[in-house]
This record gives sequence, structure tokens and C-alpha cells, in this order.
Amino acid sequence: MATIPLCSFCTSSETLADKDEDGKTSSNLLCCARCQQVANRKVWYCSTQCQRADYKHHKKICGTLQIQLPNPTQLEIVAQQFVSTTLPDKEKEGNNDERPPTPITRWEFKQRWPIKSTFIDLPATTANLLPHLIHSAQTRSQLADSDSTAPSLLPLILIFSLLIPFVDKIDGKESDLIAQLESEYPRLVELAQREGGLKSALDDEEDWEEDQLWEAVGELKGAKEALLAWQIEEAETTR
Repeated sequence: MATIPLCSFCTSSETLADKDEDGKTSSNLLCCARCQQVANRKVWYCSTQCQRADYKHHKKICGTLQIQLPNPTQLEIVAQQFVSTTLPDKEKEGNNDERPPTPITRWEFKQRWPIKSTFIDLPATTANLLPHLIHSAQTRSQLADSDSTAPSLLPLILIFSLLIPFVDKIDGKESDLIAQLESEYPRLVELAQREGGLKSALDDEEDWEEDQLWEAVGELKGAKEALLAWQIEEAETTR
């Protein structure tokens, strides 16, 4: 029996055109072109509205190759192999005495109204990547006002992408997470000189290049491997 594709955002199997005209079920849905061409994966949407609404969550794994991996340890192994065979020698050298930052296994979500803090246990791939992004955001926050180029908010965008699924699970608000990140990194938001702050950056349908993502996770040991392991797990989760 053939499987009817579903919209990745609203899970409908019908297009808007079908609903408006005769209500018949259709498999003629929109397909993410980048995922289909780059990763040989089909991600369906019933309308451009659903595709745009889902993009802030989908773009973090858009075009990422899918690999079937049973556990986080193997994710790290694959990530290390990928980095060791694709990065230039200069980037692989680093400081041999440097250790990766300590994983953040519990994170505090601060709800604004009513005022409430909730501690969330984070899985291994998220716990490993989060400290790299925090260090990157802190480093960018220390740039001088005289620097000619405004820093990107991409580290905060990635932190948001890491944490929003867990906020959703406890029925937390997206706006509270945005406000929390902006309050924790006000200097970075100020230096970015972006009207609308982090929310505006999240609403943009910008495709991130690989070198932008790797720059955003910083230069601490294990940063690239942590990013790739998380991307692979996200791609597998959303299959």
C-alpha cells in the first residue's frame, strides 16, 4: 500500500488548492528542493504558508544528509571522521592540550508570566553543542564598538534552534525563549545592529552556508564535531 505524503508542518495530506476546490486528498504537495537535490530526501508541505512557517525549524537541517545511527556515541565518531577528512589541516591542528567544554546537561528556562523557572534535561548531542554556542556568543559580545563589521546573531539563532523543541514540550512560549536569550546576551544583540533583534533574525528565511555555521560554533576543540553530530540527529528525528 502506497504511503500518502504528509505536510511536515500541519501533517495534512491535502494541498490548499484541493481543499478550496473539491476537498479531495492529494499527494501533489510541495517538496523542499534543497533537501531533495542535496540530501536525496523529500520533505513535503501542503502550501507555501506552511513551508514558510516551518522554515525557522527546518532550515537547521535543510539539505543535511541522513545517516542511520543508533546512538550518540556513533554520532560523535561519524562527526570526527567527517571533520578529519574535510577540514583543512590548519583547522584540524588546534591546541592538543585543549579539552572540549563541559556539556550542559541541564538548562534553565525562564518563563516571564507567570514568573517561573523550569530545569530541562538535555540529550547528549544538544548538551555537547550548547556550550560551544554560548562561548561563541560571549566572544562576539566582547567585540569593540569600533569594529567595522557588526557580529552575526547566528550563535543565538542556533541556541534557539537547539532549545525550542524542549520549550515546546513543556508548553513554553517561543517569545519567552527569545526574551531570555536577548536578556542573557544584550551586548551581542546591540552590536548586531539589527532592527527587531533576535526575533527578526529568526523570521528571516536565510540559508546558512556551511562555513557560516562552523564559524558560529567557535574555535573550541570539538566544536565542528558537536555541530555535525547534532545536525545528523536532527535529520534522523525529522525523517
